This record gives sequence, structure tokens and C-alpha cells, in this order.
Amino acid sequence: MVVLATSCTPKSFTRQLSKKKLNPGGIFVTQSGPGGVLSHTEVFTSINRTLATVFPTVIGYATHLPSFADTWSWNMAFMSPEQKFLGADEMDARISVRLSKELGFLDGATMQSIASLNKHVRRGIEKEEHIYTLENPKFIHGQGLQQEKFLEEQRNSIQG
Repeated sequence: MVVLATSCTPKSFTRQLSKKKLNPGGIFVTQSGPGGVLSHTEVFTSINRTLATVFPTVIGYATHLPSFADTWSWNMAFMSPEQKFLGADEMDARISVRLSKELGFLDGATMQSIASLNKHVRRGIEKEEHIYTLENPKFIHGQGLQQEKFLEEQRNSIQG
């Protein structure tokens, strides 16, 4: 079973969902907000860190979405520690068995590529300490003065 969720899923909900709904070998996938060099710490890294407290394996991935004017991210979490991220050939084989038409964007090589996060984003995940809870949520603030201040702090952290 695969469960798809939206961003900002608290740890308590994720733990309850994974225990009640996911079968052994199940996969939990969640949209995880902006994942660009300047925006990945808004929520992506925190969602990744939160999932890592519940699941043995979490893989973040991201690609540019023109309609969002940024790189957008997702996290894929596996119920079983034996589960592995599929190789490109295996993913292509599974897609061809399940779908009668070729996908316009996704294939095995593309999935491998979007799961290869750049060094700055990987370091952001490694440094992240925030865990989503109902008592300690994190939000995407959107545009405006707060966003400008946040982006300036991110630019400074990259330069320094």
C-alpha cells in the first residue's frame, strides 16, 4: 500500500497512520513544500527529519515546478528497513507493466536524478533538528516581509 499525504503532517499522525493503515512493505509519500537552495529549510528538511523518527528509511526528492517558481520537494518513507529505492531499470520495468502509455515526465532515470539532492540541501537535512508535532508546527509563510527576511538569512548562510 502507498499512502500519499500533504505537507506538514505531524509526527503523532504519521506514527498512527503508519501503524494502522500501512501494510508491511508499505510506502508513505508526502508533498514537502519548497526544496530549493534558498527555500528547503522552510518545511522540507523538517518533514524529512520528522518522518525519520517514524520510518527506518526516508528518501527526499525534488524537481523544479515552473508553476511554483521554485524547486518542489517530496519525501518517500518505507515501512520496512529491507525496502530499497528502486533502480532505474527496475522502475522502468514496473512502470511498463502497470501503465499502457508512456509517462510524459517520469521514468527510472528521472527518478534517480530527482532523488539526487544537491549538497546544500543534503546538509540542510543533516542539520535539521525540528520535529513536527501538534504542539510545535512549522509553516510556509508565503510572500511579504517575513519571506524576504527568511530568504536573506538563507543567502547569508550560504555565503558564510
